[in-house]
Amino acid sequence: MVRKVKRFQYNFSELHKYAVQVGKPMKELTEEEREPFLLGPLPFNYSCLHLTKKDKCFICGKETGWLDKRHGIYICDKECLTLADSRYEAGEDFNRHPICKGL
Repeated sequence: MVRKVKRFQYNFSELHKYAVQVGKPMKELTEEEREPFLLGPLPFNYSCLHLTKKDKCFICGKETGWLDKRHGIYICDKECLTLADSRYEAGEDFNRHPICKGL
């Protein structure tokens, strides 16, 4: 089972125009079709929610208010986020925070 975490930023306006042109919904476009519209990696503050309630970082244990939308865990910075992604890709499952159940 492949569990690759992809955190990329796309030019959604142009990607949508392309999807309409080829007659497919955006979610059905292949990686190769999306590649020309790739802007770069998704910034940390777009990957996570900033909450007023703080808890310990899942990776290093520091107190943080950032909650990762993908995994539903508290995370303090980009390095810890990268480590969490690696652990997820290796097969580890995380106990998701209730606020992230619908995301």
